[in-house]
Amino acid sequence: MQRCTWPQTELDIAYHDTEWVCRSTTIACCSSSSFGTFDNYVWQFVDGQPRNNAWRSLREIAQRTPQSDALSKDLQKRGFRFVGSTICYAFMEAVGMVNDHLQRVSGTRSYSPVVNDKAEDVSDGFRTVITATLSVRNGARAIDFYKLAFNAIELHRVDADDGSAVARLSVSGAQFWVSDESPEHLNFSPESLGGCSVRMLMVVEDPDAVCDQAVAAGATQVVPVADNHGWRLGRILDPFGHHWEIARQLG
Repeated sequence: MQRCTWPQTELDIAYHDTEWVCRSTTIACCSSSSFGTFDNYVWQFVDGQPRNNAWRSLREIAQRTPQSDALSKDLQKRGFRFVGSTICYAFMEAVGMVNDHLQRVSGTRSYSPVVNDKAEDVSDGFRTVITATLSVRNGARAIDFYKLAFNAIELHRVDADDGSAVARLSVSGAQFWVSDESPEHLNFSPESLGGCSVRMLMVVEDPDAVCDQAVAAGATQVVPVADNHGWRLGRILDPFGHHWEIARQLG
């Protein structure tokens, strides 16, 4: 068995530490260029708002969660090292993505501050969220398409024995679900219906670039990107029959 050899001198340690910092910084900068900021990238794993757990006992506090598992997995895919789920969860606690402070006073309620000052969406510390679930004929292929077209990140996924799949995806913190259609539950895809009654609207920094990327991934251009009624907006049709308006408000 080959024995692992660690750096022995202070110079070796300094070199390896410097190499690791430079490597991680480079990867972080690349991630920031894709998501606007590294802050946007990490906060999407908690839906853009802190998770207040209000534990009553230290025994309740977890060392890892599905969110830290997802962050760890994605960071490793991007080339980061030493980012196991437990380390990621400690990071999430340190930067305020997770609040694991014990609830000391009986009867008190936790309050979840809202990112981006969206106080109008909050009632008694709970934020209501409306999201879409896109029904498709081939869930696994659709998931791969949205990853390629929109740089979507897979936050949760279940694959069934029959080949169907359901997943929760995030595009820079904006989440939606994708699922195989289930006609037995009167849940049909646009391909089965011959069209759809709902359009997806995705507000992005650069609509032109996003539309181009989606078309390159297999989408069809319906309306070219142009300035109209105070918006720069274009529309595409994805390979599964769903229409996407890609836009940015002007001014």
